[in-house]
Amino acid sequence: MPIDFRLRDHLHPVAVLRLRRTLERTQWMTRDELRAYQAQRLRSVLGHAARTVPHWRATFASVGLDPRRIEDPSELAVLDVLAKERVRELGDALHAEDARRLGAREESTSGSEGRPTRFLLDRRSRVLEFCHYWRHWSWAGYRLGDAFAELGDHHFARRGPHGPRGSSGSARRAASWCTPRACARTASRHCCASSSAACDSSRACPSALAQLADSVADAGEARHRFDAVFSTGELLVPSVRARIERVLGGPVLDSYGHMERTVAVVECERGGRHAAQDYGLLETIDVRAEPGGTRVGRVVGTGLHGLAMPLVRYDVGDEIELAPEGANCPCGRTLPLVGAVRGRVADVVRTPDGRAVGTLYTLVEERHGVRAFQFRQLAPDRVLLLVVPGPRFADAAAEELRAAGHRRLGDGVRLDVVRATEDDLERGPTGKVRPVVGLTPSSVDATAGAGAARATPAGT
Repeated sequence: MPIDFRLRDHLHPVAVLRLRRTLERTQWMTRDELRAYQAQRLRSVLGHAARTVPHWRATFASVGLDPRRIEDPSELAVLDVLAKERVRELGDALHAEDARRLGAREESTSGSEGRPTRFLLDRRSRVLEFCHYWRHWSWAGYRLGDAFAELGDHHFARRGPHGPRGSSGSARRAASWCTPRACARTASRHCCASSSAACDSSRACPSALAQLADSVADAGEARHRFDAVFSTGELLVPSVRARIERVLGGPVLDSYGHMERTVAVVECERGGRHAAQDYGLLETIDVRAEPGGTRVGRVVGTGLHGLAMPLVRYDVGDEIELAPEGANCPCGRTLPLVGAVRGRVADVVRTPDGRAVGTLYTLVEERHGVRAFQFRQLAPDRVLLLVVPGPRFADAAAEELRAAGHRRLGDGVRLDVVRATEDDLERGPTGKVRPVVGLTPSSVDATAGAGAARATPAGT
């Protein structure tokens, strides 16, 4: 999820400083204090929704919920979960009548599920995003105004004749820019610019950071190392984290969120994954226990700040692993912990015997010598693993991956490991690489296309 900070988003210093002070306080609150803060925000946001949003006005009346009297977030359980398809159907009925006064502008999701979802983000939502990431980066020592290096292609970038170019002079906010697909060609330039601009931190999606790390390592030259690296937008697998930290420095602090801004999870400097329950109310539904005792639930979010288009009990479409009961983080922050972010519910392999196998990406470890990869399910009984090999990738690694996949998927599923290139990996509209592409008509078509045709079996 990109952070699209525009100049006009910074023209509300009072709102920014006030919310920043609040978020500094809420990260240390006791459970009861945080619950009271959430209830106060719900009364404000949903009270406004009852007055100005047609859908919520009717819905609250139908279930007998008076937002002005909410004392605990659990009271929202009387409301049905709001699916994305339902959001698309309702359209303007979810918009506040005073949305323009609130500085709302229309945005949309990337459409990775086949159809974008349109929504409104108002002034307070943009201030929230700014303050949320300001707080998260500060956990690694970042101070507002410090130069940082970003791998991306839109925010803070100045356009040159050949697309986005470096912007180290732009208020020292960013040292250099390149598109994720261009990292291999610009690795040295990026690191030199980061060094000359005295950047102590870098931010990008994991696949871009991994590609940069591999390119720098291949060059075998001195490079700039960062005190912290912030990853976002894709699942961060352990092998990729290790490569980034070894080459670019670290630690890597990961973050998870979505464009609609109802939930967020951020990793602290001690490795804890904290649900930012002062950003939005994160619930888990349909919780199930997996072999080994891991509990996994579907993410449902409720915004605590935006007024122009409040989303209440919104089905985000992702799954997370729940942390053990009573788990605390060594950092001392009291924001609740989650075990791990699984990602899209669709990013699982469904076997002929009815099992939904998730986290296949954990099979690909650093020792395999794989630079990038993607699992694709072609049929209920067949899965393809595309691997972009590094210099240490060998036939033995391919056989090890086949064996590990067989153990995870069972006798009824065939796993083929094939060599591929970066261009063979299926990407979403924003350029993100999905580590697992589940069995859908579009994924079958994509796998049958040019990318699969260019791939060659590993170990042959």
